[in-house]
Amino acid sequence: MNGIAAYRTNRVHGATAGELVVLLLETASARLSAARACMEAGQRMAWIAELAKVRPIYIELLMALDHKAAPELTRNLHVTYAWAIQRLGEVGKTGDLAAIQSLVKVNDTLLDAFRQVVMLAPAEAAEADPTDEAVAK
Repeated sequence: MNGIAAYRTNRVHGATAGELVVLLLETASARLSAARACMEAGQRMAWIAELAKVRPIYIELLMALDHKAAPELTRNLHVTYAWAIQRLGEVGKTGDLAAIQSLVKVNDTLLDAFRQVVMLAPAEAAEADPTDEAVAK
C-alpha cells in the first residue's frame, strides 16, 4: 500500500461517526462538481458516471440514521437525503443543470453544518473533561 492509500485508510478507520459523514459529504461534493463540469462540456456518459458514484453515498447516509437518538433531526435528514436520491435520478434522466446546482447547494449546506458540529465536539469535550486543572484542585 502506498503512502496516500495508507493515509486514506487510516483517516477513515480512525474517524468518528461525524467525521465519516463529513468525508462522505466531501466526496459527494467533489463528484457533483465533476458531474456539473461534465454536463457543461456535453459529456453525458461522464456526468452519468459521476452521479452514479453519489447515489450510494446518500443511500449510506440515509441507512445510517438513528431515528431513536434524535427523532426530529433524523426525520429532517431522512427527507433531505431521500430528496437528494430522487433528484439525482431526475438529473440523470434530464441533464438539467439547474437541478444539479440545487443538489450542490443542499450538499454544501449539509457539509458546512456537519463540519461545524464535528469541529465543536472536541472543544465541548475538552470543556467537560474532568482532568481540567480547576477540577483537579
